[in-house]
Amino acid sequence: MLDRSDVHAAMCPTCGAVLAARPKRKRACAACGKPIHVRSRQSIFPSGLVTESDASAFDLLAYLTPFGIDEAHCREPMAAGRTLPDTVWALASEVLRLNRADSLLIRQMSFFLEREGRSAAHLQAPMARALATDLEVFASRGVKRVEFRCDDNCPTCEKFEGKSIALDVARREQPLPRSGCTDPNGCRCWYVDLP
Repeated sequence: MLDRSDVHAAMCPTCGAVLAARPKRKRACAACGKPIHVRSRQSIFPSGLVTESDASAFDLLAYLTPFGIDEAHCREPMAAGRTLPDTVWALASEVLRLNRADSLLIRQMSFFLEREGRSAAHLQAPMARALATDLEVFASRGVKRVEFRCDDNCPTCEKFEGKSIALDVARREQPLPRSGCTDPNGCRCWYVDLP
């Protein structure tokens, strides 16, 4: 028989059904069919079992660490009744509003919105600014060429995957984000500096 702490550690985070055993990795709940994600290295949810939406929020939160944002920043809004995904989104949006976001964070914000079933098309303008900044950083480091990388499902973007161009051409023409991208969430391509 499970004692009270075992029950807390072995409950579906979506429906509250008691699980026969605490999962060690992602699996579906037998009662509701929803995914149960395991995030043991966080301290917000004592059981370490989280919903798909919460798992996605933790993934985005990891990209906020370079901006000085961590789990501690989530506690007060969550204590006031805000969900973890809403809290993390608000924190990421504030970084974006302050023009501190880099292209990696904006791409992760786009993936977060996609997993939440929301459009990320409005992130294209901030993405363009962040990619232009990436190119300037590369130039300051003496980089001469950049390579295109692509994470979306767009045939237009995929044909450029792995191709390289001179940095001065990329700075002049600003080919990313691609205007012809057909991904409904917008272009999520980025540059990688080449030695």
